Amino acid sequence: MNSIQEIPKYWKYETTGKLREIIIKFLHNMALEHKDLWSLKYYIIQWIDAMPVKPRGYNCFIKNASQNSLFEYVMELNKEWGIDPF
Repeated sequence: MNSIQEIPKYWKYETTGKLREIIIKFLHNMALEHKDLWSLKYYIIQWIDAMPVKPRGYNCFIKNASQNSLFEYVMELNKEWGIDPF
């Protein structure tokens, strides 16, 4: 990666299609399997890591969040920080 952090590839461009299924389930409030929730958390953390300004403690919060609290947090990120990984 060069000196300017690059934003991760948008989930729709992920080549396996697996992340797309996870995001669609997440946005429709469908239960995710444990491994899928971890994939989603990793994606969101990567996205926030690439932002020039980010909220404090996001990494720890996301790693420990339930699916429901993660959804609420992502909505807050969008509203308060303009961070929209979806």
